[in-house]
Amino acid sequence: MPCCHFSARQCSAHSHSRCLLQHVGDPALLVCIRVLANKLGLKRLAIDEDAQVLLATATKTAILNDVFWDEVVNLLELLRPFLKWITMLEGDSPAISSTVEAFAELKLHFSATLPTSPLTKKQEQQALAVLEDRKEFCLKTVHFAANLLDPRFAERYLPEEAVVDACEYICKMASRHHESESDILADLANYRGKGGLWSKDFVWKSAEHVAPVIWWQGICSSRPLSKVAVEVLSLPATSAACERSFSTYGNIHTAKRNRLGNETAMKLVFIAQNLKFCATGQSVPEAKSECDREDMEEDFDEETNGSDEDEMTDQDSMPPNETDVDC
Repeated sequence: MPCCHFSARQCSAHSHSRCLLQHVGDPALLVCIRVLANKLGLKRLAIDEDAQVLLATATKTAILNDVFWDEVVNLLELLRPFLKWITMLEGDSPAISSTVEAFAELKLHFSATLPTSPLTKKQEQQALAVLEDRKEFCLKTVHFAANLLDPRFAERYLPEEAVVDACEYICKMASRHHESESDILADLANYRGKGGLWSKDFVWKSAEHVAPVIWWQGICSSRPLSKVAVEVLSLPATSAACERSFSTYGNIHTAKRNRLGNETAMKLVFIAQNLKFCATGQSVPEAKSECDREDMEEDFDEETNGSDEDEMTDQDSMPPNETDVDC
């Protein structure tokens, strides 16, 4: 039998909860799932004569106490929505418009489940304070704009001040697409008031069956506001997707392949990333506009110029031989 060392503190749901307040997310949730999945094994371990020397009395008592397992279940229910939202927001599909929904749903979930959780009243207040603090830290005007432009949500969780800031942000983006602010503002008023193109029922019903970006590109493409909406809704919710592309770039632009130009390396990364999307059945992102492509190339140049100097070797000063290739 493998040696399993447990302490009373580790087996106490109350003590776990204090730590989880600061590290809510995948690790905490996985701990609860794994402990619950091994419930029978842990109980057998607690009554096994050979394992008595490995377990403290308090630990053994906690494992054999059904109240402890009820607390683990309640704690799991409290944390489960975090796994859903972390998986969605850190995925490759754009989900920036869902960030407002995520915090609103988590607050509602906390209000409903905290009374039955193993947390004390003080810890419940701390959990709500942490959630509110993270909300203030994470949500910016661009998230409000994305939520407003998503036809599925209709700004249901946006306060009036956030709506005003989002409208101002959207109007300022008109110049990026060579559109007048008055046209964008008129479209925005019709979109929110369900006038003009958006007065048709089928337009809103179609939003239930397609992604927001496709909805704006396919149903509302005739309106100037669609250009701004597509750009905002195509943004990633977190930096996780970008960090995955950095890893791909690191596998392509190596010390042995440091003669790759920025243009070639960028195209190879683009192909490698989209091959992953195709392999998993995800839709391949649309090609960027010329304006966005120039911005992306400038950012790419800034990221790679420094690494090119660091990765230069003595062989770089030698003329390429017949075996050298660019990609």
